[in-house]
Amino acid sequence: MKAKVTKRVTKSKKSSRKTLPKSKRLHVSNSPVRLKAISLEDTRHEVHKLVDKLPGKRLQELRSQLKKVLEPNQKKGLKGIWAGKGFENVDIEKEIRDARDAMQKQILDRHLRNELHS
Repeated sequence: MKAKVTKRVTKSKKSSRKTLPKSKRLHVSNSPVRLKAISLEDTRHEVHKLVDKLPGKRLQELRSQLKKVLEPNQKKGLKGIWAGKGFENVDIEKEIRDARDAMQKQILDRHLRNELHS
């Protein structure tokens, strides 16, 4: 929900309202998620501006620091005998869903067979 911000001009005796240009409008939202998204985008933009100003040598240092910061957020690989066997690419959610569907089908088939034999 966006609210238009208006400015009252008092030069003449007539009371009139003037709409501010888009660049000067304040976006009002009841949602804290919307406010957070705006501030994250502003922060991202500021970081990009700062990175553009860095010389090449400092960019390499920044890159290594960013890799260290992002490292804990990356998926942990399997270790030991399970490492490199392809299990890292398994979609667990899909596998669980498929297993549940298969079990449900088996149960329904068993009930139908029991109904037919009775």
